[in-house]
Amino acid sequence: AIVDGEIGTPFFVRSQTCDQYDPNGFFVKFSESSGGLIMDCNVHDIDLVRWFLSDKDGKAPKPIRYHATGSANVHPDLAQFADVDNAIATIEFEGGKYAHLYASRTFAHGHETSTEIIADKGKLLVGAGAHVNRVVKSDANGVSHQALPDFAARFSEAFIHELQAFADACNGKISAPLSLNDATEATRIGVELTKVLRENLS
Repeated sequence: AIVDGEIGTPFFVRSQTCDQYDPNGFFVKFSESSGGLIMDCNVHDIDLVRWFLSDKDGKAPKPIRYHATGSANVHPDLAQFADVDNAIATIEFEGGKYAHLYASRTFAHGHETSTEIIADKGKLLVGAGAHVNRVVKSDANGVSHQALPDFAARFSEAFIHELQAFADACNGKISAPLSLNDATEATRIGVELTKVLRENLS
């Protein structure tokens, strides 16, 4: 829909990666070496943002301004690592394009990852809700669905496709769709957002 121009030119992406609440405190211990919530949860959202906001030639826009903030609402021990359990971040790109990112370690119902791409002729919403098997039940009791428990359950099918594409690229069957620069740029943006977040926490 984006490549074919069905929704026009994207100018705003809203994306989130939210983990289920873990009462055992795993995320507190993990924070010391993970690089923080934004680097752990939003770096792939940043990859998506750059891709969705790229021009027709595939050139991603350059970020020109960052904002990030957050709080440790459920895991206050994260403060010792200058980390949070809920964060929001905004990236302003050249050409009037924007991204809004949200990350959380506190979702009670399960893992939920979604992305919304807003363009000048329409929008796309991908992954809304944490639906197991992508099934929503409607009956006399209302509308309900089982929730995905974690990241692995949400992306197990995607991991298979990624591994196949990687093997195909290594065997020369396809060209790698992304460059090393794409990977390092997403990391660089994540580092900048984490820096701004930590400045806002102090």
